[in-house]
Amino acid sequence: MHYLAYGSNLHPLRLALRVPNCRLVGTVQLEGCRLAFRKRGSDGSSKCNLDLTGNPADVAHAAIYELPEDEVHHLDLAEGLGAGYYKEHMTITLDGRPLPVFVYLASPSHLLASPEPYHWYKAIVLAGARMHRFPAEYVRQIAAVASKADPDDARRLEMEELLARLGDYP
Repeated sequence: MHYLAYGSNLHPLRLALRVPNCRLVGTVQLEGCRLAFRKRGSDGSSKCNLDLTGNPADVAHAAIYELPEDEVHHLDLAEGLGAGYYKEHMTITLDGRPLPVFVYLASPSHLLASPEPYHWYKAIVLAGARMHRFPAEYVRQIAAVASKADPDDARRLEMEELLARLGDYP
């Protein structure tokens, strides 16, 4: 199965911690889509969503991963399938060929009017965007998103340890 990652799962190490046998296939530019930190997370912050605007001026960047079918349920659990995200199937073009993928999109009931991710969450998304060498302007747009401190010290420290590992990833 092919998975379209656009947020915190962009980075291969982050995704491998959830789906051990994932394999990066490539990256794509998605016209008519916009990355937004609008999904209400269960931890009190906002998470990424891929807004399907249909406007060709809107562009998002994503990574395509191949996942073993018997490991997809790990990702379903991590993403909160059915509790804020739903799974959408679509066909994208990779290297000039159509490729069926699945992607997690925010349920309308979980979209926020004034979202704000935690600092560590935004940093994980940035680490993935930089690792894939997405365009500088796209990375700047992510970096410009307002974020806030996580009040849960244990979770913040755990995510900061993950960020240190992402920085060391080849």
